[in-house]
Amino acid sequence: MPASNFEFLKPHDLRMAELGADAKDLGVFSPDWALIKLRQFAELLLKTVAVRHGLYVEERETLDQMLLRLPCERIIPKEAADQLVALRKAANWSRPNDAPYAEAVSATKLAWELGVCSIALTAMRPTSSPARLCRL
Repeated sequence: MPASNFEFLKPHDLRMAELGADAKDLGVFSPDWALIKLRQFAELLLKTVAVRHGLYVEERETLDQMLLRLPCERIIPKEAADQLVALRKAANWSRPNDAPYAEAVSATKLAWELGVCSIALTAMRPTSSPARLCRL
């Protein structure tokens, strides 16, 4: 079996790599489940970036709350937050057996780009500017 497109995330976060690979594999047979996996990917990505920047992430903090807080604290660039909002909305509006394949493929590509961006964001010093590293 060929390696996943999300293989590069394994050294950084095994769970994120698994969620991305699952979404890619599910996209062909079940686009709605792929979008759900991508929402989980987005949540994990935000929590990982926040924790690695020394921010406390409450267990009950929602994806929406993190998407508001992290750009305000300049942890993630607004462009990345906008893309994460797009992933969240795609997953929220998908219904069983109703999500189009193209939407799942597009969201998976976006998640891959955000995965690349997350590596840069977690490797940065808190005083660095994330916007110059993650132009989406």
